[in-house]
Amino acid sequence: MKWLISLIIIVVVVVALLIPGSRDYLNNLTSVSPCDSPLTYKIGSIDSRFGLSNTEVSNDIDEATSLWSNAEGKNLFEESPKSQMTVNFIYDQRQQLDTQIQNLQSQLNSKNQNLQQQISAYYQQSAQLKQQIAQLNAQIQSWNDKGGAPASVYDQLIQQQKNLQNEANQLNQTAKQLNLSTNDYNSQVHNLNQDVNQFNATLSIKPEEGLYDPNNDTITIYFASNHDELIHTLTHEFGHYLGMGHVQDPNAIMYAYSTSNLKITQDDINELHYVCRKQDVFVLWLYDFRVYLHQTIQNLQNQTSTTN
Repeated sequence: MKWLISLIIIVVVVVALLIPGSRDYLNNLTSVSPCDSPLTYKIGSIDSRFGLSNTEVSNDIDEATSLWSNAEGKNLFEESPKSQMTVNFIYDQRQQLDTQIQNLQSQLNSKNQNLQQQISAYYQQSAQLKQQIAQLNAQIQSWNDKGGAPASVYDQLIQQQKNLQNEANQLNQTAKQLNLSTNDYNSQVHNLNQDVNQFNATLSIKPEEGLYDPNNDTITIYFASNHDELIHTLTHEFGHYLGMGHVQDPNAIMYAYSTSNLKITQDDINELHYVCRKQDVFVLWLYDFRVYLHQTIQNLQNQTSTTN
C-alpha cells in the first residue's frame, strides 16, 4: 500500500512539472519567505533610570520597526504579549557615565558662559579705570606745570585719586575671584575628561549599545545618548532579529557601530531583500534542523563540562 502512495506522489509531481506553468505554481507552493508573516515581540523590563514609560518604549519600537516594514512594503514586526522574544532596557555603567557626562557638560557650558561674561566685564572696567587714571594724571601734570593747584582743586584731585585706588583694589579682588572661578572651571573640566576617559574605556569593553541574543530570544538596550541614537539601536537589533547581518556602509543602519542616522541605505535594502527572499521550504527545514542540532550538542557539552 505504501509503495502505491509513493508511486501516486511521484506521478503527480512528474505530471505537474510537464504541464505549462505548473512548475512556477509548484515552486510557489514549496517556497516561503521569513517575511511572509510578522515576527512578534513583547516589552519586558525597563529600568526607571532610562526615564522611559512602557508607552514611550512601545512607540519607539514602532518607529524603529516601521523603517524596515516601509522599506520591504509589508508589516514585518508585531507586538504581542504571547511572544517569546522580549525587549529589555537594562541600565548599565555606560548609561550612568553618559548621563554624568551630559549633566557635567551642561553645567560647564553654563559656567563658562557666566565666566566669560564676568571676564568681559572685568576687562571693560579695567579699561575704563586706566582711562580715568590717565585723565587724572593729565590734570595733575597740568596743575604742576602751572606751579600747583589751589587748595580746593588739590583736595578734589586727592579724592579722585583715592576713589580710583578703591576701584583698582576692587578690580584686583575681582581678578582674584575670576582666577578662583577659572581654577574651579578647569577642575570640573578635568573631572569631565576623567568621566569621558572612563566612558571610552567602558565602551572598549562593551562596544554595543544594544544586543540581540537569539539563544535567549531577547533584545537588550544598554544605553542611548539621545532619541535618534535609541531608534537607530532598536532598528539595528530588530534587523538582527529578522536575520540581517552587518554591512560595510558606515551610514547604514546595519553598520557595526551605533550612530544617530535613521535613513535606510542601499546596503540596508540589499541585506533586507536578501533576508526576505523566497527560499525552498526543504532548505529552510534543513537549516533549522542544523541550528537545532548544533544548539543541542552545545547544551550537552555544557552540561558535561559542568558535571565534571
